[in-house]
Amino acid sequence: MKIKISTKNFEIRNISMEDYPRILEMYNDVGFYSEATGVYKSITLTQLEEIQKKSLKEKNFYCGIFKNDSESEFLGCVSGKVETGVKTILWISILMISKKHLRQKIATTTVEQLIHFFKKEYDITDVYVTVSALNKVANIFWQNIGFKRIQYLWSKRNSSVQYKKLIYLYKKVVYYS
Repeated sequence: MKIKISTKNFEIRNISMEDYPRILEMYNDVGFYSEATGVYKSITLTQLEEIQKKSLKEKNFYCGIFKNDSESEFLGCVSGKVETGVKTILWISILMISKKHLRQKIATTTVEQLIHFFKKEYDITDVYVTVSALNKVANIFWQNIGFKRIQYLWSKRNSSVQYKKLIYLYKKVVYYS
């Protein structure tokens, strides 16, 4: 799935192999990003590539967020998928913004632009996210931009026996013509 979305300050586009080291840095900052990624220990570039290969199935996407005035300034990344059936649903599975770019409305604008893009391209009706109950900042973020908490789920942490509480959040797409 090809994605290229331009905003006033940044661009959301498919990642390339050159972007992996920057994404790997975020994944390996497990103290800060583990509840966003579901990865709780440092990984190698090869392991990240495997995660991405699994993610990039039909109608899945993995995009980098890059500053407009700099081809290489990496602001973050977002991934998810479109599911079609009775309804067409956008799932956002990962949204990470680099620490130095937090609190600049990049995440909010990214979500708004993705909803607009997928409404136009796939006529999505709903957007879902799953967030760790431990990730208080993410829970507040998603609720502040109009997502409603709909369900709790206990999930196994990777291959360990630890379980964590997940929260499903939902937003009905009622605009974006």
